[in-house]
Order: sequence, then structure tokens, then C-alpha cells
Amino acid sequence: MKEQKNKEFSVIYNEHFNLMFIIAQRYTNYNETSSYDIVQTVFMKAYDSIELLRDQTKIKSWLIAIVHNEGKTYLRKKITERESLKQYGKEIEFEERESFEDA
Repeated sequence: MKEQKNKEFSVIYNEHFNLMFIIAQRYTNYNETSSYDIVQTVFMKAYDSIELLRDQTKIKSWLIAIVHNEGKTYLRKKITERESLKQYGKEIEFEERESFEDA
């Protein structure tokens, strides 16, 4: 049974990989590594929950929805990272000023 699922999912993967990758690239500003990471996550989530898809004819639109959600998650993480780095930079700057004033 699992072998059959793997074969069927392999067909889905091969049919839809390129489109998922193109969509992911738009979210990552064409960063290849990050795009592959998004697509990998998309197909892992799809594989884990394909049984929940009621209408198998809508696989493409279902995968597109997943890739858009993963792309948005990627962007939220990037914004959070950027904000953390800005805050970290301000803390270092403040510490440097403090130690300079103490000297």
C-alpha cells in the first residue's frame, strides 16, 4: 500500500515540481537554495496529507496553495530575522558607546 502511494506521489511530484519551484522563486527573490527548501516542504506536507484531499483532480491548485503559504512563511521568517539583526546591532552599538564613555 505504501509502495503504491510512493509511486503515485512520484508522478505528482514529477508533474508539478517545476511550477512549484517557479512560484517559490518569486518568494525568495530567485534564491535557488531557499526555493528548493520551500518546494521540499511543500511536497513533504502534501505527501503527509494527500489522503485528506477530497477531490484528486484539484491536486495542482492544492499544491499551489501550499507553496504560497510556505512562501509567506519564508517571508515572515526573513522579516523576523532582519528585525532581530537590527535589534542586535542596536544593542552592540549601545554597549560599545557605554564602554567608550566609561573609558
